Amino acid sequence: MTAKTMSSSIEIAADSEVIFAIVANPHRHPEIDGSGTLGTEIVGPDRLVQGSRFKVKVDQGWMRYPTTNRVVEYEPNRLIAWRHIAPQRWRYELEPLGPKRTRVTESMDYGYWGPLAFIAKRAFHGDQAAIERTLTRLKEVAERVE
Repeated sequence: MTAKTMSSSIEIAADSEVIFAIVANPHRHPEIDGSGTLGTEIVGPDRLVQGSRFKVKVDQGWMRYPTTNRVVEYEPNRLIAWRHIAPQRWRYELEPLGPKRTRVTESMDYGYWGPLAFIAKRAFHGDQAAIERTLTRLKEVAERVE
């Protein structure tokens, strides 16, 4: 990862297909959200693919707003990333490690802000902890499925 990316990884005792089914279903995002900002009202398909759009209501505490996201990177059971109107990307990368073992890396890449990336880094400083909480929740959910 670059200096313009926040990320964390976790090993999960589940196959990548199981984990991908969770992260590629936007209706399940509130279940694993470590930021505490996602509402449960999601509009979109049950399974995201390249180009899919989904809408979610975000509650930052001091500000509530709907946002539409679009899948901009996609490789089944391995990679999915989306962005909204701002250029940063939220990404999940899955690396199978063996039977029922997968390393998942979640990242928030704000390098797409170009020369304004330093502003984005300040704005998103709390996302590192949210990423780590999200991965912990994803692990709990995925391992219950297995």
